[in-house]
Amino acid sequence: MKSVWFLWWSCLSLSAHSSPGVVMRVTQKWLDHIRSEGIDVFRHILLYDHLPDINGSTRAFGQVDYAISKITVEEFNIPHCTAVPVPLTDVDVTVKDAMTKVHGEWKVRHWLIHDQGTFDLTLSEVSLAANLATLKDSSGRPSVSLSACHSEITKAKLHLSGGASWFYNLFTFLLEKPIRDKINQKLCPRVNEVIAILQKELTTFQVTANLEENSIIDYSLLTPPHVQKTCIDLNLKGTIQHSGALVEQVPNTAPIQLPDTSSAMVLVGLSEYFFNNLGKSYFMSDTLKLTLNQQQFLDSYWLKTGDYGSIIPKIKDYYPVSEAMMITIRATKPPVIHLTSQLSMEMEGHIEGLVVLPYSITRKIYSTNVKATLIATSLQVVDLKLVVSFALDRFQFSEFKSEVGYVNVSELEELLGNSLRESALLAINNGLHGGIPMPALANITLQDYTLQITPGCLLASMDMYYIPWRKLLDILPKHQSPDHHML
Repeated sequence: MKSVWFLWWSCLSLSAHSSPGVVMRVTQKWLDHIRSEGIDVFRHILLYDHLPDINGSTRAFGQVDYAISKITVEEFNIPHCTAVPVPLTDVDVTVKDAMTKVHGEWKVRHWLIHDQGTFDLTLSEVSLAANLATLKDSSGRPSVSLSACHSEITKAKLHLSGGASWFYNLFTFLLEKPIRDKINQKLCPRVNEVIAILQKELTTFQVTANLEENSIIDYSLLTPPHVQKTCIDLNLKGTIQHSGALVEQVPNTAPIQLPDTSSAMVLVGLSEYFFNNLGKSYFMSDTLKLTLNQQQFLDSYWLKTGDYGSIIPKIKDYYPVSEAMMITIRATKPPVIHLTSQLSMEMEGHIEGLVVLPYSITRKIYSTNVKATLIATSLQVVDLKLVVSFALDRFQFSEFKSEVGYVNVSELEELLGNSLRESALLAINNGLHGGIPMPALANITLQDYTLQITPGCLLASMDMYYIPWRKLLDILPKHQSPDHHML
């Protein structure tokens, strides 16, 4: 029983101290971009909206019945709007000094008169305060909801046209308040519709990304979004599954430190832990298993037995006629990736040199263990995928075995080292050419980026933009124009 409790406590301790493999930071620059796009959508929704008719009566001059109909918003200007993170979970959106113009039709009925015309209403000093809560949904995606909203319209100025409007304009104050209240009642529900569009977009966040045929990156949230004063951090798992099994072996305990900057919209920190999980995945796949033959490298002198005379003196005793060869290379351990001032990869593997005889018969000439260090010479982000290319830095044999007598190992090491710089590295880099998918939303376009390697972390600073939001408006319910029952 004690052992069960100890195991349970150990699991809790490991999970409590586990750090994310990837951190995605949304900066104030990104929030400002979303705010700007949100204002456009908010304005678009209001301009295509019809407000309910207003019917009422007054006894200022006896019984007077009036009707206001076909009320539409023709203009909505928002000169001041802010979206500010509020620790630990919220974002406050504030609108000040907005102005809107409304147009519609009016009708009045009195026992002496029956008149109608059009009206124009200007509403000014419109303010709005909305609170957005950031959440983690059941699928591990970020989500938002409108937790509070308040709007207020301070000033209204109504002008009637048509009929005896010159006379009715003396009493427009009786109509200004009901129309202003109707407009005000529409603002927060329309804000909620904008949030619905944002929430719809967040459901496209790629919690899983295909790395290779049998490997998947898990970018789901470890915890709800962490809101700070100038940014929002998304702590992502950054783990790998290969053929349905989790690749990681121990929890990550090294936190990712991101710079406090708003020069880029989004920062993505990829940890050394994340890259080493990738290395394990590539080790479990065929990416680090290579076969080099003459069909691939027609002019290669190191794939014929006749070209090894000075390195393997007795090779002609075994193969008097120069025979075709092939070299197999496979990793024997998962590569170890280091992030210092550069990205490097240490590999341990096994090399075999084989003679290819008729009828596809192969015989081993030599075998050796090998240690190699690769250095990343190119890092790019292409279509929101990180593409890495490597060059060979060091190459060393150990436990060399020969099937054909004496071999000058140092010369063979130099020969293969130079040859593998081109052939094996070309094959490895081709295998990595598909790139590592970055965490992102579906409707995102990459504008610009920079990459920086710091101890324990590769930092991608990116400016990304949404595909125009108006293409997303079809997810909203269509507002039906009300039937206009005039008096």
